[in-house]
Amino acid sequence: MEPPKQGLEWYGNCSYNRIVFKPALEIMILFDKFQVSLRTLLAIVTMSLVTAWPVYGQETPVRNDQKKPLIQKVRIGPHPKYTRIIVDLSSPTPYKVKADFLRKRITLTLNDVRLNPRVQTRSIKDRNLEKIDINYLQQTLKIVLHLRKTNTLLFHFFDPAKSQIVVDLNGDRKPIRNSQTQKSGPGQASLQKNPRIKKNKTSRRQKRFSPKKRVRVAGMTAGKLQAINRHDIESKLKNGWDEYQSALKQYQDKNYPEAIESFKNFIELFPDSKYLSHIYFLRAEAEYQIAFREPHPVYEKALEAYIDTARRFPKSQFFGHANNRIAHIYAEMGYILEAKTKYEESLRADPKSPYTFARKNNLALMMLRGGKYEQAYEEFSKLLKNSPKNIAARPAIFEIASYFYGQKNFKRSLEVYQDGANRWPSELNEQPEINFNMGNIYFRQKQYSRAREHLFDLINLAPDDENAHTALNMIGDSYLLETRHRDALAVFDESAKRDQGSSASQYGKIRMADIGVIDSKLKVKDIIYNTDPYYQPFKAYEEVLNDAKDVDILAEVTQSRGMAFLKEQNYLKAIEEFKKLLPLGPDSPFYNKSKKFIQQALVFSVDKYSRQGGVLPILYSYSDFASLSLGKVNSIKTVMQIGEAYQAIGMFPQALRFYERVKKLDANNLYRDRIFLNLGQIHLEQNNFKDAELVARSFLKNYPGSSQAPVALKLLASSHSGRKQYDQALKVYKRLATGYKDNISETHFLMGETYQNLNNPPAAIREYRQAIKTFDRTAKIIPNTVRKAYYNLGFALFKSRKYAEAAKALESARLLFPEQPQTDWADYLLVESYENMKNPSKATATLNSLIQSKDTDDLLKQAAESKLKFLDWEKEFNTSGKI
Repeated sequence: MEPPKQGLEWYGNCSYNRIVFKPALEIMILFDKFQVSLRTLLAIVTMSLVTAWPVYGQETPVRNDQKKPLIQKVRIGPHPKYTRIIVDLSSPTPYKVKADFLRKRITLTLNDVRLNPRVQTRSIKDRNLEKIDINYLQQTLKIVLHLRKTNTLLFHFFDPAKSQIVVDLNGDRKPIRNSQTQKSGPGQASLQKNPRIKKNKTSRRQKRFSPKKRVRVAGMTAGKLQAINRHDIESKLKNGWDEYQSALKQYQDKNYPEAIESFKNFIELFPDSKYLSHIYFLRAEAEYQIAFREPHPVYEKALEAYIDTARRFPKSQFFGHANNRIAHIYAEMGYILEAKTKYEESLRADPKSPYTFARKNNLALMMLRGGKYEQAYEEFSKLLKNSPKNIAARPAIFEIASYFYGQKNFKRSLEVYQDGANRWPSELNEQPEINFNMGNIYFRQKQYSRAREHLFDLINLAPDDENAHTALNMIGDSYLLETRHRDALAVFDESAKRDQGSSASQYGKIRMADIGVIDSKLKVKDIIYNTDPYYQPFKAYEEVLNDAKDVDILAEVTQSRGMAFLKEQNYLKAIEEFKKLLPLGPDSPFYNKSKKFIQQALVFSVDKYSRQGGVLPILYSYSDFASLSLGKVNSIKTVMQIGEAYQAIGMFPQALRFYERVKKLDANNLYRDRIFLNLGQIHLEQNNFKDAELVARSFLKNYPGSSQAPVALKLLASSHSGRKQYDQALKVYKRLATGYKDNISETHFLMGETYQNLNNPPAAIREYRQAIKTFDRTAKIIPNTVRKAYYNLGFALFKSRKYAEAAKALESARLLFPEQPQTDWADYLLVESYENMKNPSKATATLNSLIQSKDTDDLLKQAAESKLKFLDWEKEFNTSGKI
């Protein structure tokens, strides 16, 4: 006896699509010794004999290293029943298959080939296959398939059109049984194993039924038997037995038109035949088969025939099938209500019929086709409880899940997808769309880890699927949303390198640039990644913008540019970018995002300009926003700041309108005191000094601890000054200077103005100098009160006849703040100071500067010209007097 083998081997030459099978003797040895399933072996032999025959006299041409076949991919392919493994080749090459079912292992060996480095060992979530091992050594590749069951059907063939090796697996839950050691059932003891029975002796039982003896039927004579035989012959003639058999033969041979004619003739010739119900039913079946085979079936004749059969023979064994056919034809013809009624009537009439399950199944399918997806799902769920292997339910369940997904009912869609995935996990490997949809739903639900499980499965199992690149970008986005910027960068770098120039690749490049904007301090290795988009995001945006593949990518890069400008606090440029997305319309997700970001940029810009005292930029930004018709600003603080900007330029009605909006929005009264004071300021601006004083005193009484108390004190002092109650105003300012040191410089300035109104230059000089001395010199923008303090100090010194000090103060003011409106008057007083200091040359030079300046007031220019003429006349007079 030959030593036992460890497995089965096949050899294939892919160049000719032929497989050579080893001798059958080895199969019998393996079957005998290693208990290989007969079903498995029959499948292998059958497949090999059908697809293989040895071809001789042809050789595979010798290849150099560059021309050796390349193993491009090893992947799971689609198949409705089996687990299909596909090996993609660059060109045909011989291969060998070795099956070791006891060790649950199948090995494909390919010699003299190259291997794509992306092909790696990986585990598989499949009912038949556990793992795929990739072993590549010295240009020999071994692909080891680890099976989950020993009793597995194996089919393999080569597809020359696609240059693919295809391996199909289908496992069976039944264990392998040894035919030699199988125990016999009760009363079935093997004769060969009974030592008492000898081969050359005949048993008593065998002798009893020996053909040599005449067989007699108890109670029957020869005459009775002849009578029965004669009666049988007469019955056949009466009922048309031969004609029935002839017509049945035509039907079985699928000669349906001839069969129908024979059935009609039979009905005319034998109207009382006991085979009549058979004939009517077969005639209806033949009509159905004829219609069914047409490209555009017309079922009217078949329907009439089935209805006639069911009406004539309600107690026939074919009655249930006829009713099923009637309901089915109604459904095919679009008569859904009639079909549904027929199925329901049949179920009520005979609930234990063998067609009950089919009827319920068809009713569920009709619900599905009628758009009643929820009801269809409930019915299929009930059917699956009794029949978990329902063939129709599998595609129906996933179709229902896909429908809910398309309707954006993601919660329900996920529930149905999970139900289907639990029942038929291999379906996820065969339909990449399921993994993509489930991953997308989990992504929307912010369950990023679970989303990545499905998206990675899609990429690994179907890397060429149309959604694979999008799935890769979604994985990157999930890392980005989790602030795992380094992981996100790695994924988007891979995306940008795949199918370069495509929209999905451009998306990856945009996201790399976004990460550079968001987190610019990552330590990125140039060797691993293409770092240009990360380190130069605006350049990357510009490149994608110039070569955008579609509108979505154009919108995506525009939005990213806007976000980058927003992060740089360049709010006006950010708003300009976001405005470009508005023409996409409200149905676009970019429209809603741009609307949100424009409002956000407006809020930031108004706050920035408000802190800088930029009134006009605030109003420009708001006016631009209002022109876009994007609705009202929702930020209370921003509405307040816009109202104050209108108030600052004297547009009090507009300011009051915004303050009214703040009152409505401010449920917690956070801005109530500020509005109260602003109304007092408006009274002050309109010279309603009593009303302004009333507002200030009411505020100090009602809000003594408010942070706005200094503003209220200034308002009170200003209302006194407006009514020329300067002493009262000074008392308030002194109270302000004593209790609030935050803005002491402004308080000194206001006191200086008040002393100046009281005609007390020395006190005014002291306060102006304190205003200049105490202001915050770290501030980026010098307050207007300090600017005015420099000029007012010079004016007060001139009034005190301290001409040298006045000239020095005014020169400093002119040098530091040449744009102030007091400049011309300061120049004129400088001339007077120089003249009083007996320095006519400086006086003349300053007058000439005033006269030549385009910005000088006409009246002041005339005064300067007159003064210059007077100085020239005086100089000439003094010169002639000396002579």
